[in-house]
Amino acid sequence: CTALNGIPEGLFDSCTGVTTFNRTFYGCAALTAIPAKLFANCTEVATFEGVFSGCSGLVTIPAGLFEKLTSVTTFDSAFYGCRALTTVGDRVFAGCTGATTFASVFEGCTGLVTIPADVFAGCSGVRSFYRSFLGCTGLAMVPPELFADCTGATTFYTTFYRCTRLSEVPAELFSGCTGAKSFYKTFGECTGLSEVPARLFADCTGATTFEGVFSGCRGLTTIPAGLFADSASVTTFFEAFYECTGLTAIPSGLFADCVSVTTFRRTFYGCSGLTMLGDNVFAGCVSATTFEDTFYGCTGLTTVGDGVFAGCTSVTTFYRAFYGCTGLAVLPAGLFENCTGVTSFYQTFDGCSGLMTIPDGLFAGLASVTTFRETFNGCTGLTTVGDGLFAGCVSATTFEGTFYGCTGLESDVNDILPAEEYPQITSVYRCFYNCRSLQGSGCALIEKLPGVTSYADAFYNCVSLSDFRTLSERYPVWV
Repeated sequence: CTALNGIPEGLFDSCTGVTTFNRTFYGCAALTAIPAKLFANCTEVATFEGVFSGCSGLVTIPAGLFEKLTSVTTFDSAFYGCRALTTVGDRVFAGCTGATTFASVFEGCTGLVTIPADVFAGCSGVRSFYRSFLGCTGLAMVPPELFADCTGATTFYTTFYRCTRLSEVPAELFSGCTGAKSFYKTFGECTGLSEVPARLFADCTGATTFEGVFSGCRGLTTIPAGLFADSASVTTFFEAFYECTGLTAIPSGLFADCVSVTTFRRTFYGCSGLTMLGDNVFAGCVSATTFEDTFYGCTGLTTVGDGVFAGCTSVTTFYRAFYGCTGLAVLPAGLFENCTGVTSFYQTFDGCSGLMTIPDGLFAGLASVTTFRETFNGCTGLTTVGDGLFAGCVSATTFEGTFYGCTGLESDVNDILPAEEYPQITSVYRCFYNCRSLQGSGCALIEKLPGVTSYADAFYNCVSLSDFRTLSERYPVWV
């Protein structure tokens, strides 16, 4: 009924036994207002799903519209896509104790600027705020008490996703929400958000996911210490701060002792403004198995603190962990110390063109590692490699492209791999490709590699080797 522009008072006064108003006024684009007592006598209603969904001309919702309708279980999409809506009255859903979901209730209400503090007052049975305010691009503030009576809510999945005008979040917003499990992209793409309170999630001790919680928050410049201090049940921080390009620093111990987390994949992916990584950031994350792409594309990163991965004994891969961190010049000693379960450093520092030196024993004692494929590929600024870099890496079979394109590398090749023999190594394909400043004897290294089956271009254009001419004649495939 796209031409419907008004609803008479008392229209449903005699409908005391009605149980559903599912999509009753769906798509009534000309409707601008709703009578305050429209549903006052409808005490048996169980669902108002989509009741005013698509009423794109609706400007205001009267105070107490659904107040004390205790039989209602769902308000899913009740005002979905009401783009002209600017005013929500007080206590609209107050006392709806049977309501379990407010999923998408105001999704796409782009004109909405504020929300009353008591709009959900007394809604003690609610479990879901899935997409409740998603795409409310005009929403500028959220009251601290918004969820005060909703302590049983379990999911805040994309609740404020793409609320681009939202500039701050009150510290008390989730106070008492001890049942909350999911904060999946709760504030994702909130590009106006500049800061986050330190104790925002302090009461959410049962939370299991913070996947994408602040992803795309390009205005966010700082993360407070202690933000995830009570997160022992969390299993994932996948893309938690994905492409937060305004972020400049990560505080020490941010995820320390998050003992249930299994993945930090892409957590700070594309945070190009990030310059500093504090001490012990992931210390004690004993269940974490992957740091894949964790700092991928953090081009401004210059400082990595001590003990960042301390105690991460279950991690198996650092695939592309620092890929493209072009501002990174030095690495702290012991960066991967005690990461005894790691098997792969594939492309870990690929494209770190500003990296100048590698500390002694960076990978020493990591007996489970099988591959160092392209670990330092394209590190054109690298000049020296510390002693004992691969000491004790007895399972490492692959060194394909490990130092590919490291044109400034001046270390002696036999100091990089100093043992008398490396019987476990099967591939050195393009290992030192175009390392034109590399020193030492290539022939001597070849003699240490009895099990190698893949070796093409291992010393391609390594013209500074003392026996490069001999290599070209005796081992042409290697060069």
